[in-house]
Amino acid sequence: MSEIIALNSLIASHKEAKKDGKLVAKSTKTFKLPKSNRGVAERNKRDMETERVDKKTWDDIQPHLKRKARKHKELMKGRTGGLSEEQIANLPLDVDSAMRARVSDSDDDSSSEEDGGDLSWDPVVDWTDEDGRERSSRESQVPRESRFDPNDPFIYWEDDTGRPHYTKRSRTPHQYRTAADDEDGVVRGKRAPVTYAASEEKIAAFERAKQEESQHDQPTHWDPRADNRPLGAGHMVFSQDESIRRQQRAAIDEMRAETRANRAQTGAKDVSAIGMQGSSLLGESKAKSSVQARRAAMNEERKAMLAKRRKLDNGSVALPSSSTTTPAPASTPPPPPPVSQPIPRDPMEALEMGGA
Repeated sequence: MSEIIALNSLIASHKEAKKDGKLVAKSTKTFKLPKSNRGVAERNKRDMETERVDKKTWDDIQPHLKRKARKHKELMKGRTGGLSEEQIANLPLDVDSAMRARVSDSDDDSSSEEDGGDLSWDPVVDWTDEDGRERSSRESQVPRESRFDPNDPFIYWEDDTGRPHYTKRSRTPHQYRTAADDEDGVVRGKRAPVTYAASEEKIAAFERAKQEESQHDQPTHWDPRADNRPLGAGHMVFSQDESIRRQQRAAIDEMRAETRANRAQTGAKDVSAIGMQGSSLLGESKAKSSVQARRAAMNEERKAMLAKRRKLDNGSVALPSSSTTTPAPASTPPPPPPVSQPIPRDPMEALEMGGA
């Protein structure tokens, strides 16, 4: 009893000390930070510096966006924008349809200071307008139909009303072009039909090659080595050389004649594929008929056996003849006839009769 009182007093003192904050738990464990690998801090600092240098600011991006916007504006006005024909064809926008809705010249902002004054990407070029006048302007402001092309020069021509025109050969109607304009024989452009007039030398070379091919006495045969189709068992690959091919054909003819002579000596009959197929069908029908006859005989034997069993069950068994039988001895009396007893209806009565 005294131990319980002492334990209760100890618990009460601990509770009071815990309330006052005097009770501190003793711990021998100390927390240590994990050691970092050598050089990690330096590498992190170097990566942050590289990212800061490579990161583009708004001042770096703004000139590029201005140049891009200016090129887009020039393209929408039907000009080149400093791009080649291939680059214009690969643009993700339809520039040709936008050319139909051109803005007026009053809306043209020709100030060259929009992109910060750096025009190294847009040099000054000389070009000829549709009236034949020589002009100088930035390459991005040159209309695409007026860009100089050595394969598509400008042609001066007059229409049916006598009005003069100065356009590229590809944009000139075919009826207004002369032989000098089409001296190379090639008509370029989308509006004119694409035709080709071969020179006399090319025509003569073509006729010469055709004549040589017709005079070539070496026949050309089909080469089955490049064919992937399954070929039959009697297929033979002949040589492409005509002399070797004749020898192979002669050897096959000799083998055929020898085979026919051997068949004639042995008396073999030539049966066509249809006859062979008919004989095979006839053999199959004969085999089926023999199987059916065997099955019918087995059924007859089974029926006779079943009839014999029925006769044995009914007691009408055929006795043998008296001439071949021997009489039974007189000392053995015949068995008494069975006495018929009434069949009881109650099973308990049957038990009583059996016990009696």
